[in-house]
Amino acid sequence: MSKLLEGEKAIVTGASSGIGKGIARVFAREGADVVFTYRSNKSGADTALKELQSYGGKVLALKTDIVKTEDIDAMLKSAIAFLGGLDIMVNNAGITSKYNFLDISEAEYDELFNINCRGTFFCAQRAARYMKVHNGGSIVNISSLSSRASSEGFSTYAATKAAINKFTETAAIELAPDHIRVNAVAAGWVPVESEGAKTEEYIKKALYHLPIGRLGLADDIGEMCAFLASDRAGFITGQTFFVDGGQTCLLSIPSKSREERFSK
Repeated sequence: MSKLLEGEKAIVTGASSGIGKGIARVFAREGADVVFTYRSNKSGADTALKELQSYGGKVLALKTDIVKTEDIDAMLKSAIAFLGGLDIMVNNAGITSKYNFLDISEAEYDELFNINCRGTFFCAQRAARYMKVHNGGSIVNISSLSSRASSEGFSTYAATKAAINKFTETAAIELAPDHIRVNAVAAGWVPVESEGAKTEEYIKKALYHLPIGRLGLADDIGEMCAFLASDRAGFITGQTFFVDGGQTCLLSIPSKSREERFSK
């Protein structure tokens, strides 16, 4: 039985750790050759590289700042030369920052939009330009449950992810004639290395909001990305899929401020 992505050539941005690493791992396990990027986590990239190479395919790590289009162009040139082409582009690189709406500075706002929106947009654009003249391909943008469900401190972050969802829809329409599919995966509550070990209290609180009864894994997001990137999803484009254990299906999640307000 052939693997889901056997022989496919893929780029995954921001994959030295966390969800990106999980996506790259699933891709490598499913038979794809993978180039992944990192911005500053060299040690994480080295560890990820060794793990991905154990699956037997071609793997390359490239240091890239996706805010700079010249970095994106250089990365794509190197990646395509290494892979011998490009079939799949996964735009995962991003940051999650919590700022109170009244307090966020212009610099903090710009950083979130530059990395999460601008970087994703131009990575997708550059990849699509190549795919257009090379028989099409698949683009997967990583969004967040915050693009649908709101909570304090995430007004700007949520806006960047909602923008990705809408950009995905429009890009899918424009690129469909070129045989390029564009979808998004909205990731749910997935603990990552940078957050450290989770306490029992944290896990208990998380499970209260997760109908499925467990925290998400980076590979859960990777599995959905692999499916959307594969030929099995050939009739799917312009969609955002929430991989969140059912969290966004809940009627409401009482916020801390509302709990305090109504407990007085």
